[in-house]
Amino acid sequence: MLINPETQKFALRWHRDDVKETATDEEERDALGKWHYGIQWNTAIYRDTCLYVVPGSHNHPRSAEQRVRSSTMDPPKDPMDMPGAIQVTLQRGESIFYNSNILHCATYDPSEKRATLHGTMGSIRGGSSRARNILQHGLNWMTEDRFRDNLDERGKKMLDRLIHMKQNAGEVGYSLAN
Repeated sequence: MLINPETQKFALRWHRDDVKETATDEEERDALGKWHYGIQWNTAIYRDTCLYVVPGSHNHPRSAEQRVRSSTMDPPKDPMDMPGAIQVTLQRGESIFYNSNILHCATYDPSEKRATLHGTMGSIRGGSSRARNILQHGLNWMTEDRFRDNLDERGKKMLDRLIHMKQNAGEVGYSLAN
């Protein structure tokens, strides 16, 4: 679940979930040409205006200007400065489904109530690239007994499948440096 910060504004930089910001045009084209067997989504519990995307950008490398604006690790001062950017506004109960390699960023404001379900669904047919895309933050905490012991039988089966997917994926690595 994505929620608003409690005390100060916060923003994420422009990025793609599984393409490094330092990727060359050729590396980016190659990465975008691979299907990861999955989809990501946000469903708003309250009105949500946090997400900014460049529609269709999951199909092609960044332009020279987009590359400059997304090569920094800093969040943008104004997300609408990104060429082609739109702000996504979800009303309560609405969802957006998207390829996580769409060029996107987000801004968060403590004065705006936010609770947004954020998830991904996919298939193990994507192998290591799928695993890297959804397990990029590691599973070590999930393998601890104190976590497993708090799950019901269904939860334990789901956890076992995640761990199995990671083990069969080989070296998963991390998609993004930060």
